[in-house]
Amino acid sequence: RQFGVNPYLGEIKRRLLLSTHQYDRALEEAKKVVESIPYEPDNHIALGEVYALMQKDSMAELSFRRAIEIDPESVMAWAALGEHYHRRGNTRSYLNATYNLFKLKRLPVGEKISIFKHLTANRRFYSDNYPQLDILATTLHNAYPEDKSVTEMFANHLISSGKIDDALLLFKAQTQQENPELNSFTSVMEIESYLNRPDSVKLYLNRALQHFPKDAKLYVRAGFIRLASNELEDALKQYREALKFADTDTLRSEIWGYIGDIYHQKAVNGNSM
Repeated sequence: RQFGVNPYLGEIKRRLLLSTHQYDRALEEAKKVVESIPYEPDNHIALGEVYALMQKDSMAELSFRRAIEIDPESVMAWAALGEHYHRRGNTRSYLNATYNLFKLKRLPVGEKISIFKHLTANRRFYSDNYPQLDILATTLHNAYPEDKSVTEMFANHLISSGKIDDALLLFKAQTQQENPELNSFTSVMEIESYLNRPDSVKLYLNRALQHFPKDAKLYVRAGFIRLASNELEDALKQYREALKFADTDTLRSEIWGYIGDIYHQKAVNGNSM
């Protein structure tokens, strides 16, 4: 509406032109909107996207950076710049833009975790770009030290980095919170089991049962521990306790299978049933 240009209609027209591959006309339309309303970062982002489609990379980058100059906290502007670098195969600049994106408070923490998980899904990419990805993970953890999802993400990152003891400390700290989550205890037990520390596994299993006394899978885990020590009667006791809280037919069937295995083992050992 200002100077005869309606940005909303201009966007519709620009998208229609792009959909029919009329890039020159789409560029003219995007330029008109920018000239009409130069203080809106979204208009510069739209112009940059047209330049990018036309493979005018330097002009696209200038447009995205202009949007960032107008609003340094713009999630869309940093995301557009990062995607631009990603399309060009400039991984270093792409991850640098992602780092700036992670620093924005406007971007929900859940979105940041999703981005990090996507970035680290490819093991080769993870390995080749570990230093920058480590900075991303550390940035998130420092920004949200009390967020359980971030702590879990960071701990998994530490495990992937070979820093198992550091990850273990994080999970143990989570078990000591006022309302700990079962996953924290499970993670501690899995790591301690991997490190062959059975006493610590039992310790955290007992602590988990104090917080979650009706979790059938914890009793199943307790049964496994007793079975590994050849404590068959104690294992049976734990499995029977698990049956009380099993809430699915599948789980109940599995538990009965474990019980049957113990009776079979007792028979093989020559013990009476």
